[in-house]
Amino acid sequence: MLLLSEEIKTRYDNKQGELSMKIAITICGILLMSCSLYDKYKLEKDIKEYSYRINDKSSRENIDLLYSCRGLTYLQLKDYDKAIEDFKKAISIDPFYDYYYYLAQAYLYKKDINKAYESIIQINEKDCTTLSYAIKGFCGDMLQKDKNAIHDYLKFTDVVIMPTSAYYVSNARLSYLFYQKGEYQKAMECVYESIKISNNVREKSDDLIYFRFLANLGLKKYDEAKSDLLFILKRGFNDKIQYQRDIEIIIDNQKKEEFLKLFSANVKKNKDIKKIDFFDKEYLIDTFLVDFEEY
Repeated sequence: MLLLSEEIKTRYDNKQGELSMKIAITICGILLMSCSLYDKYKLEKDIKEYSYRINDKSSRENIDLLYSCRGLTYLQLKDYDKAIEDFKKAISIDPFYDYYYYLAQAYLYKKDINKAYESIIQINEKDCTTLSYAIKGFCGDMLQKDKNAIHDYLKFTDVVIMPTSAYYVSNARLSYLFYQKGEYQKAMECVYESIKISNNVREKSDDLIYFRFLANLGLKKYDEAKSDLLFILKRGFNDKIQYQRDIEIIIDNQKKEEFLKLFSANVKKNKDIKKIDFFDKEYLIDTFLVDFEEY
């Protein structure tokens, strides 16, 4: 979300009393940053305005807010290093929780999951917003902090109202995490939620069928599981190591053997490993962030 939160705007208003016209205009600018009419030239002009105000020695009020505004503008320009630098400066002045959220988002755009997670966990539970939970859940999942990831994903998916890519990815990954915990019905509910909105977020749902296969397997719906497995094998899935690891969760050894044979008999013999996209961190990060600013 490349927008200023209501908390920041209220806080600025409370501290200064009455916003100057120029600051009001620049804040409106941040709110319009996701609009396609906002071109690179205008954003660069905003950078100069923020820089002028930061360097203005006659007024040192709310410098942290100005750094965060400039950082958000750099974020929109995809200059992530400068955005990170500004968010850190804002935090050094006032460790306001939204600044940590913006910092985590910048690190995530850089695909630095460790630093994104380190940033987002600085936010206290009472200050966590829905979007903070989304990033915390996603990063925790990628770093295999499964227990926390489920809690944080649910804090996001239980209240979100827009079927965006972050919601799509979160439900898909929740399905797999629930499967690993043996909560197969919950796994099925989550994967169906992702399949349901896949068209809305312009994502193919073929790879989601693998998670539906696992949920069916856990629920002992073996005919449905076989149908799903054959579907994904026809689509080129051939990662035997991942497959063996996942069906190892199923207790019934006879069924495990049966599904291993089904895999071997139908897998396409190919030297290139075709993985499920939802195990690929690069794909997950890119998809998770596709329309994050629409929240």
